[in-house]
Amino acid sequence: MTKLLKLNILVCLMMLLASCGSKEDTSGLVAGITNPSTETTLEEISNPDGPIITSFIEPANGTYADGGGVLLFQVNFDEAVTVTGTPRIPILLGFSTVYATYQTGSGTAGLEFSYSIQPGDDDPNGISILSASIDFNGGTVTSVATGETANLNFISYLDSMVGVLIDTSSGITPPDQVTGVATAPTTSNTALNLTWAVPNDNGTALVNYTVQYREQGQSTWINNSGNPTTNSTTVSGLTAGTTYEFRVAANNGLLGAYSATSTAEIFDVMSLDPIAWLSATNITNGGTEPSNGDKVDQWEDITGAASAATEADSNKQPTYVTNFQNGLPAVYFNNLDRGLEGTFTRSNGTDLTFIVVGQFNSGLSDKCLFEFKGPGSERGFFIDRRYASNTNYSPAITKGSLSLWRIEDNGSTASVTENGVTQLFSGATLFGTDFTGTGTYILGDDATGGNRMTGYIAEFLIFDKALTSQEISTLETYLKNKWGTP
Repeated sequence: MTKLLKLNILVCLMMLLASCGSKEDTSGLVAGITNPSTETTLEEISNPDGPIITSFIEPANGTYADGGGVLLFQVNFDEAVTVTGTPRIPILLGFSTVYATYQTGSGTAGLEFSYSIQPGDDDPNGISILSASIDFNGGTVTSVATGETANLNFISYLDSMVGVLIDTSSGITPPDQVTGVATAPTTSNTALNLTWAVPNDNGTALVNYTVQYREQGQSTWINNSGNPTTNSTTVSGLTAGTTYEFRVAANNGLLGAYSATSTAEIFDVMSLDPIAWLSATNITNGGTEPSNGDKVDQWEDITGAASAATEADSNKQPTYVTNFQNGLPAVYFNNLDRGLEGTFTRSNGTDLTFIVVGQFNSGLSDKCLFEFKGPGSERGFFIDRRYASNTNYSPAITKGSLSLWRIEDNGSTASVTENGVTQLFSGATLFGTDFTGTGTYILGDDATGGNRMTGYIAEFLIFDKALTSQEISTLETYLKNKWGTP
């Protein structure tokens, strides 16, 4: 049956019911077109003093099948409502009427209704709604504050669902559930980058992904604009200081199950005033990112306050590695003479804070994760076998897995903390590091080229100050969620 024929049948049904005495709403549309035994009447949906619907959100476009496919409808009111019984939304699915029944939301301003796809369901032309309003089905929807009956008419917010398809006989197996959903910062405090692990496609190539988000505590999932074809996207239009929930589903012709919910607070790293910030998730600072195995000759600073970290000699350049951990990339340093070098500018001159997410490969000496130095002879080694090696660390540096290190240096003493909970070192620095003006940092080695690291660097931040305990907690929690460190 074509979509046009299906809509014509629906229009004829509406006209027939209207001629039999069905009441009309103020816009001339026939109201309450459902099973006559459970029909919602005009009087029940047109109370001007009760709660009114402010948005009606249809299922995300895609092809759904049995074995996990669910059509989710979300209805938002202008005030909190109480629900009794099982109100429902009648749906024309192929030639059959089915119902998305009330699931959750009583006591809030957002309600969820869902229908689980059953074997034999089929609608290749897109589902339709059989009524301009929610069917009470013997239940009630009333104002929490006043007890007034809600107006359940949503016709003003109803969009076409020609892209919501049902196919339970395609022979295709939906992709596995998406896992590894992680958030990453952008340079905006109203957006987050989202990445996830590519799931098993079960024999049919993945086409794209559906991404949804909502504020924590809200029931309504919002479909992010666009359907990315790779395992990353940017969610924009968010509010700083607000915690959001995210979920992702893969599509190989059938929409797979949504991932577990991932939670993140919009956190603007720039609000902490870093003087240098390199992230493997944004090597080019907005340009085209490298491909797996490419040499990295320039790692851009995101703050705009420091230079890029560069290396002109291809023999000394580290390698870009995709999907290193948590679906995110990293930069691999393989015993390279001085790796990448950049500059930063200090005005404080005493306290410095470094945050590094990286990995030392197992079976090798620590060597130098990075070194920094001032305009004169001031030098600092972190983390280096001479300055603070495993023989000085207690407990030893973790090797073979990604870790988050925090180095706090006040010019004469320093401390090194691993994964936010373990202090590996606290004591005098090898060199005094008080200086102002231009400093240099070297990733994966020291200034002499003799302490070459073998391992990965994923994130590198410098702050020209001591961070507060709250700033450290927020930043490290954020990076832990982003990179999946312990």
